[in-house]
Amino acid sequence: MIEASFERCGRQAAVSGAYQYDTGQRLRMHGLPGPDELLDRDELLSGEAVTVQVQFAYEGDSQTEPRLAEWDEGRGAWIAAIPDDYLTRSENVRVYVEVYYGEDDTGGRTKTMYEGVFRPISRPASFGTVTQEQLEAWAAMEAEIELSLVSAQTAMQNAHDRAQSAQTAETAALAAAARADEAADTAQAAAETLADTVQMLGRMAVRTVRLPAGAEATATLEGGVLTYGIPRGADGAKGETGDTGPADIAFSFAGGVLEIMTR
Repeated sequence: MIEASFERCGRQAAVSGAYQYDTGQRLRMHGLPGPDELLDRDELLSGEAVTVQVQFAYEGDSQTEPRLAEWDEGRGAWIAAIPDDYLTRSENVRVYVEVYYGEDDTGGRTKTMYEGVFRPISRPASFGTVTQEQLEAWAAMEAEIELSLVSAQTAMQNAHDRAQSAQTAETAALAAAARADEAADTAQAAAETLADTVQMLGRMAVRTVRLPAGAEATATLEGGVLTYGIPRGADGAKGETGDTGPADIAFSFAGGVLEIMTR
């Protein structure tokens, strides 16, 4: 039991008897009004109930941890449990005594009427007790492990992305190779067709036939013989050099080139 006396200090009291790493301790507060006296001090009450709550917080904390206090009629003191967390560090712990008036939360009123402070006396931790330093070291190790896991996951994702990129590049390369093979096959077929054409033209004979004047020109290929049908021109007027009838046409085919000559 940890004792706090408000008998001489009024609204504030110092608390003694708290040691670091103690557990299951209770705070007994002497010198505070009992339930009936607290009711008498509130002029707005008309037979309402009164509840006392003790709130704990380390110096500088923005929130408190509450515990309900019970009235010990025999000792004339209020008693509340101390959360074990507030005995793990040798630092100042603020204690606020809050009085609640009313039957329920909707019509009640609260008032912080007393406060105290205590500092657990520093001592080495007992065997098997987890200290604050150990908790902080564990938290730091967890943060480091979490960071390592995130880095590993990032590296794995990057490796996966690179593998996908490589697979995409390989697929594109295979498609390009297939198109290249197709183009090569097409070129080979064209070359073979050209060779066949050149070979055929090399064996081809060319001749002409004269058609009557006014007929349409013709060209036929049969049995390797290319035959041009050329209409005969109309007779021209005679001059000093004689008949100027239709011109003669000569053909020659060599080295894959067909020449048509007139004279």
